[in-house]
Amino acid sequence: MATRDHEWPAYVQWYCCPSCRRLWTYQGSEMVVLESQFALAPALPTPGVPARPCLACEGRVSAPTTRI
Repeated sequence: MATRDHEWPAYVQWYCCPSCRRLWTYQGSEMVVLESQFALAPALPTPGVPARPCLACEGRVSAPTTRI
């Protein structure tokens, strides 16, 4: 029986911020972003990467904790 990706223990859900167009995720209570300079194309929301404002655009953090 196949296991869906989101059921794996190491699965990470990424989000696309509609304001700053960064891909981001949580690391505990902190925020991790993918650097847009290394992307092949602009980040856009999709069914697999839903739109959600990042913590920086919401004003909950001043900057991402970690950049990848």
